[in-house]
Amino acid sequence: NVDERGTCLKVSRADGSVEVIAGGLRTPNGIGFGPRGEIFVTDNQGSYLPSSKLINIRKGRTYGHLIDSPVPVFQNQPVSPPVVWMPQDEIGQSPSQPVLLTMGPYAGQMAFGDVAQGGVKRVNLEEVNGEFQGAIMPLSGGLEGGMDRILLGADGSLYLGGIGKGDQENWGWKGTLFGLQRLQPNGKSLFEILAVHSRKDGMELEFTEPIATDFDATKLEVWQWWYQPTYDYGGPRKDRVRLTVKTTRVSTDGKSLFMQVDGLKTGQVTNIKAYGIKSKAGQEPYFYETWYTLNAISPSSAFEVTASGGERRSLARIPGFRVRGPSGGSLRIDLPGDAESLELRDMRGTCLASRGVKGITTVDWELRLPGRGVYIAALRRAGQAGWNTEAFALP
Repeated sequence: NVDERGTCLKVSRADGSVEVIAGGLRTPNGIGFGPRGEIFVTDNQGSYLPSSKLINIRKGRTYGHLIDSPVPVFQNQPVSPPVVWMPQDEIGQSPSQPVLLTMGPYAGQMAFGDVAQGGVKRVNLEEVNGEFQGAIMPLSGGLEGGMDRILLGADGSLYLGGIGKGDQENWGWKGTLFGLQRLQPNGKSLFEILAVHSRKDGMELEFTEPIATDFDATKLEVWQWWYQPTYDYGGPRKDRVRLTVKTTRVSTDGKSLFMQVDGLKTGQVTNIKAYGIKSKAGQEPYFYETWYTLNAISPSSAFEVTASGGERRSLARIPGFRVRGPSGGSLRIDLPGDAESLELRDMRGTCLASRGVKGITTVDWELRLPGRGVYIAALRRAGQAGWNTEAFALP
C-alpha cells in the first residue's frame, strides 16, 4: 500500500502541490459532480466495505475502508455515511462513474453504470440536515457490456463506455471486449417509482403517473437493516426486520403514496417493495422495489414540497416550454401560451427570482446566478395548482 491509498487528492494546477482532502476509500471508480458542483464517487465492496456505495466527498472526512499499513489519513475519526448503500447483487455489484442528470423527468438525479452487474442505475438525491441521502433504482438494462464510463449529451442522451474483460469472472460480460452505446430519451412516459422521500413519520413514494387507489396496503413491504464492516470481503446485514405500514394516503394528483411506518431507524437501509401498486391505466411498474439510505429522518410532512425534494416534475417536455442559455448572464426561456408564473430555483428548492409571465411567449431574463451548478426553471400554467420544472446547467 502506498501512503495515499484510499484518499482523495487535490492537485494544484499552478505548482503541482498535493493536498489530501479525504480518506477511507477502497476502490472508487470515477468522479462525478452534484447539483452545486459537489464531488461524488462510487466505491466498490470489499474488506471493511460491506456493500458498494455512492459517496459525497467532503474535505476532512473518512469513509470507512481500513488498511493496516501505512496508517491512512483520517482513519481515527468517525466514519461518514454514504449517500446510498447499494445492496450487493440486488441493485449493485461494481458501480462506476456517476453523472448528474440535468433535464427531463430525472433532472437532479444521478446515474451510473455497473461493470459487473450491467445496466444503468439512478439515485434521487435528498438533502436532510445539510447531508445528502436518497434512494437507488434501476434506470435501464439490456446493454452490451459492463458500463464503466458515462457522459451526458446536450440532448439528455447518456453515452456509455462498456468493458467486458473475458478472463475475469465477474467482468466477463458476454465475451464483449469493448463497447460504446447511447441511451437516448424518446419523450415517452414509463410507469415507475420516480423518487422516494423521507418524511417525519414515514416514507413517500413518488410515481411517474397517477396510481390506482384500490391497492391492497397489506401487500406493501418495508424492511430495514444496517451493515457491519469486517475484514472479510463484504460484510453481513444486521438486524434485518420488516416494519409495519400503519396507514397509507395518496396525494391529490394521484402520483405520490405516503406510508406511515413505525420503527424507522436512522443509519439503516430502508428497502421498500411496492407490491400490488398499478397505475390508473392498469400498468405494472417498471420496477417495484427501491432502497433508501436513511441517514436522517426529514422533518417534512407527507406531500410537502421541501428543499430536499418533493417537487412534482413533468414527465415530458411541456410544448413551448424550453430553457435556452444561459449566455452572457442572460437566460432565454420559451413559454407556452397559458404560462402565468415563472420561478428560478436552486437544487435545494430555494426561489432565487420570480416574475409574472402572463401573455409572454419568450423571456430574456438578466440574472446573476450564485455560481456554477444545476438550476431549475419552474413554470405555473393557467388553471394548474402545481409547477412544471426544467433543469439546466451553468458550466
